[in-house]
Amino acid sequence: MRDRVGYAPNTRSHTEMRYLNIIPYETVQMAMNPIYANGSEQNNDNGILGIQDEVELGNNSNIMWQYQKPILPRNSRLTMDMDSERYNKSGMVSLICDESVPYVSCVIQAMHPMILMRNLFEQHICKNDPCLSCELNFQFRLMSPSRGNGIASIKNFVRAFEAFETHRKIHLMGGTLRDQICAFIENLLEITGKELEYTFNEEISQKIQINKNRVFGKLESPKQCIIKLDYSVWNEGTKVGQLIDLINPTAKDSDIIILFPQISAAHLKKIQAIFERGSYWNYINCKHGQDCINSNCRYKHPSGKERIVEKALGELNYEEISLPQNIRIINQSYSLESAIFVMGDGINDPIKNSTHAISIAKDFHKPTDDNINWVVFSGHATGPITKPDAFACNLDYKVPVAVFYMKAKRENVNMTEFKIEIPKEVFWAFPNLALSSDDKYICKEKFDNLEENNIVALDAEFISVDKTDNIKTDEIGRISVVDENEQVIIDDYIQTGSSTVNDYKTSVSGIVESDLNPETTNKQLTTLKVAYMKILYLVEHSFHFIGHGLCNDFNVLNIWVNEIQYSDTVKLCRLQLKPMLPLKKLAFKFLDKVVQKDTHDSIEDAKTALQVYRKYETLKEHEINEYLNDIYNSHILEWEPDKPKAIS
Repeated sequence: MRDRVGYAPNTRSHTEMRYLNIIPYETVQMAMNPIYANGSEQNNDNGILGIQDEVELGNNSNIMWQYQKPILPRNSRLTMDMDSERYNKSGMVSLICDESVPYVSCVIQAMHPMILMRNLFEQHICKNDPCLSCELNFQFRLMSPSRGNGIASIKNFVRAFEAFETHRKIHLMGGTLRDQICAFIENLLEITGKELEYTFNEEISQKIQINKNRVFGKLESPKQCIIKLDYSVWNEGTKVGQLIDLINPTAKDSDIIILFPQISAAHLKKIQAIFERGSYWNYINCKHGQDCINSNCRYKHPSGKERIVEKALGELNYEEISLPQNIRIINQSYSLESAIFVMGDGINDPIKNSTHAISIAKDFHKPTDDNINWVVFSGHATGPITKPDAFACNLDYKVPVAVFYMKAKRENVNMTEFKIEIPKEVFWAFPNLALSSDDKYICKEKFDNLEENNIVALDAEFISVDKTDNIKTDEIGRISVVDENEQVIIDDYIQTGSSTVNDYKTSVSGIVESDLNPETTNKQLTTLKVAYMKILYLVEHSFHFIGHGLCNDFNVLNIWVNEIQYSDTVKLCRLQLKPMLPLKKLAFKFLDKVVQKDTHDSIEDAKTALQVYRKYETLKEHEINEYLNDIYNSHILEWEPDKPKAIS
């Protein structure tokens, strides 16, 4: 008796070698290291990780593994200091999707690789608060190419966006995910177009190398660079660039064009005629060349040469379209830089029943235009993708929403990344928001000795806020920084945003409700944006940070600091395979000092961490191990003043 023993998938299906198979495996997907919804995991070292299993995607094996919706493993929280190689295979920074605003991260991810867009916002700093242009500046710096691959949050941008009426309107409009993405892009360009008129001061404005007019030309508003395809004005033979010029003749004045294809079944025939037939076979040369006699051959043939048979591709399938890599409007040529798609499950209409959104963009680490110079961003899971797969649209589950084009030839435009430095003035330029405060502004002379490359100690206290009905998250409630002489240079209480405070964590933060209320506080009250700029100034001017649990502080603040730029006592003062020690125990053992007796104080904790670090630096390795072993072996949970004296 003879029977089949199983099915062997094509092991090359996720590589360039798949094109060399005699029979193409178009439907075989080799998902690498998938983390399934049931918590199981398969081991492999290539590909995107953290994708959903096929059950959650409608059991449709035609959906490429790069496009599937990522999920977080149980009991896991993504942070910027985690091993990002587990989820990020691209060498670029991916963004965690905020499910309360699922249309935000994909748009930011698509905008960032465009050098003109990146330079425009990274050169904007103003005193307005909230300001989405400033938040895009901070977000793009967080995604800096110099950082390499990583995972970042968009929570600071979302917090600022929630203060705008636009957020409420998009939330109330309902509609599909595609509608929300389009509405967000339109409103974002309209809002930032007005914000870009402002600057921090005259000195900053003189340093700006690129402005709104240089990117968007004579357009009254950046919003006018958006082209919504109107298929009613299309005539047979009209190309995409000609159609754009018919709809908006002024679009060619802008260096950036954002195309909304507005795909729908009602215009199927016109869509098939306008967009190229999409398949990766179009990028592979036919071995017969111009001698090919197959009228339906899907491979690429030499251009400018007549084939033996008349070109007859036949009836196009709905799924076989792709985005044009280049469009020409009159005498201006534009190249595709990035695109946003909504994804479906392969069974239901992907427009009405979208599961998530993805972004595909050029990998700016690879300037050459090769076949794998593209990256797909599906939430925090990221990986390379071939150009044919990036452009191809199977409209059964992958529908283009917004396509970003940039002018191919630009005169007098610096195409290297350039960002404005955070001015030192941020330390004293903003008033105290406390209504009862007599001193509205901090004295400027206090920062005269604030020099680059110095040591500073930082500590932050957190509060818990209700992000949604079921999700609670930590936010900065107070942040303090002292210099190497233990003089306080920052001690800011952060005004709460639109979210409701769930817990002030007074027992461990020392913060009470009245501290964050402008009408009742006597503290230095400011906004998150101001505090963020102060810390960003210290980071970008190479200050070395000392603290206890700095990784957690930076994560909650949503700022990235190179690990060589900080020393964390929670990691330094720890034995291998042993738990991390609280600052209270380290202070008692290393300094013979009692701290955090009743509650926490960020200034005291910052000074204590600095003192512990200095003591640590004076000890030899065997002395450090002796100190730490004493702490681990003592089993003392609470350290009181009447405890025996610490070893000197």
